[in-house]
Amino acid sequence: MVRNNKRLSAHLSVPETDYAVGEDIIVTLSLRNESANPLIINRRCGIRSFPFDLSKGPWEVDFEVTFGQVNCLRMGVIIERKPGDADDFIRLDSGAEYVCQYKITNYFKMKSPGTYSIVASYQNSDDGHQYGLVVWTGEIISNTINIKVIQQEVQ
Repeated sequence: MVRNNKRLSAHLSVPETDYAVGEDIIVTLSLRNESANPLIINRRCGIRSFPFDLSKGPWEVDFEVTFGQVNCLRMGVIIERKPGDADDFIRLDSGAEYVCQYKITNYFKMKSPGTYSIVASYQNSDDGHQYGLVVWTGEIISNTINIKVIQQEVQ
């Protein structure tokens, strides 16, 4: 896997670095056209929601969440997706970004106090030829972010 390539990069961010146990954690994945030319990308950004690849349907985004040296087990959430179509693709001009947000706590249990590391991968294998498009294909990995989950003191 590639951290970024000369055409597309992925950047992961959170609005805060500290969260209370049980608080919703929203992560933002930004896909940026790093090339001098426009790119067409798949904007579905569907998250892989099953703990194992059970071929439950297409997905473009996967997260790896670790707590210390341990990978956190993903919760099995079934997400119904519509079949792909031409509206799934968007043109990104040079320097433009496409942003997706995820409530990561819907997919991973992050209830133990401590530091969690999160990294995302974005992959697309649909080249768009069936719609007369030339779509970016490949896989890239975002930066790693660290967040701290803290136990709130009861007063």
